[in-house]
Amino acid sequence: MVSKRSMFIILFSMFIWLSLYPYIIWSFKTSILALFFISSTLFSTLYFMNKKIGVNRILFVFILTILSFVYNIVDINLVGTLTATIVIAIIMLSSTTDILKIFNLFKILFAISLIPGIFILTLHILGFNIHIFEMGTMPPLNPLKLEGMYKPYLVIFPGSIESAYMLENTIFRLQAMYDEPGLLGTIAALILLTEKVNLQKKTNIIIFIGGLMSLSLAFYLLITFFYLFYIKKYFKIIMLLILSIGIIYMVLPNRIQNEIKIRTIDRLSLKDDGTIKGYNRDAKNSNNYEHWKESNVFHFLFGINANADGSSSWKNILIYHGYIGFILLITIYFLIFQLWAYKLNYDTLIFIFLFFLSFLQRPNIISPVYILIFSYAMIVLSRNNKIMEIK
Repeated sequence: MVSKRSMFIILFSMFIWLSLYPYIIWSFKTSILALFFISSTLFSTLYFMNKKIGVNRILFVFILTILSFVYNIVDINLVGTLTATIVIAIIMLSSTTDILKIFNLFKILFAISLIPGIFILTLHILGFNIHIFEMGTMPPLNPLKLEGMYKPYLVIFPGSIESAYMLENTIFRLQAMYDEPGLLGTIAALILLTEKVNLQKKTNIIIFIGGLMSLSLAFYLLITFFYLFYIKKYFKIIMLLILSIGIIYMVLPNRIQNEIKIRTIDRLSLKDDGTIKGYNRDAKNSNNYEHWKESNVFHFLFGINANADGSSSWKNILIYHGYIGFILLITIYFLIFQLWAYKLNYDTLIFIFLFFLSFLQRPNIISPVYILIFSYAMIVLSRNNKIMEIK
């Protein structure tokens, strides 16, 4: 018979993965997420009722969830805020071994979700006609992408989707089951960073390949920075990766080489204003940001009620939450660090830096996936992979 703990871990891991919104749930995403949220919350409650949790731990989690609620209520509806708050409470009340199991199952689900897309993109690169696998089309998850975009709809393949306009290129950016390649690349990089890009694990190899194929600027920068911080320790691995990628690149046809160059190397070049060419996150919200900077002291501290513009930039934190919200965000993650980290060593310090660096493109960081990834990283990295149970 499956125990309450096992059911909780399975259901909660699936809920965390589903919170990334794979396309298979878009048509009924609210119902599916509600089903897994309610069922995992139910089993977590039954599991926690038979578990001894100290008063100090409960008080700590209560304070953390209140702070999370205050932060999220600004730009998320009440139901969404309550859901995010309860999810954080569940993660914080779990044991270290629970977190390890939840994260590992989530990572397996994420890796599996990349395989069909990797297969389709590989066939495309090799010159096969992948259009024979098309199963129809669908609109993007974010309706704002329908505005002013050439062929904004998505083409459905078995187990993956791809933007229609991208299919016209020699090589397209892998987005697998997700709304955009950038999301895939950022999550892939953070998952790999929690285990110091350990490519001896099969799931990590799949995720690494998926990140490379996403041609995500965030993925390339985060992984590059990681290896720079550990250049002495991983020098041989770095040289092997550079050599392998270089050889693969050289044997590719010129048309594919040019496409990769456009979508990676050229995006790292500087524009006339000194900014990186591939960083386009501030373009849409520039007016809101200027409005926030020129507003009164209250809005400067607590943010403004700006209209959603579809942007995904670190500036959104200041626009919607102000400097008080920014301080609140830092406080939330500091408390999570205090709960899970055994000590602040070099590994945890580097991860924290890279984790916060990812906020430049993904500011929605009080979310189930980010909280789980950060918690797992603090547990593992602060103990040098020697797990000690937190009572």
